[in-house]
Amino acid sequence: MKPEAQLSTLTNKELDWIIKASKIDNIVSNKKVKEEIIVEKVNYKKINTLYKKVLKKRYNKNWGYLCNHFEKIMPVDIQSFFSTQADPYWVYYKNSSIV
Repeated sequence: MKPEAQLSTLTNKELDWIIKASKIDNIVSNKKVKEEIIVEKVNYKKINTLYKKVLKKRYNKNWGYLCNHFEKIMPVDIQSFFSTQADPYWVYYKNSSIV
């Protein structure tokens, strides 16, 4: 994946984290300029590594929730539970009481 495409999916705060992790001095607030600075000063491999770390950090809470409740969730519902973090008991209890 192109670094420009990866960086365009990140928030300003996440771009700031990459800038800080790359030890770049930056006081720019414009998102597009931040992306350009990162592409200019950081090699593509490093951008990819930092991008993966940012995504891990972003989705850590959701992933942890899914892992903790994995035995209670049907495979077809994994995506829904990943994004909502609903209690599987209430989701499946409600559905089973309709029958």
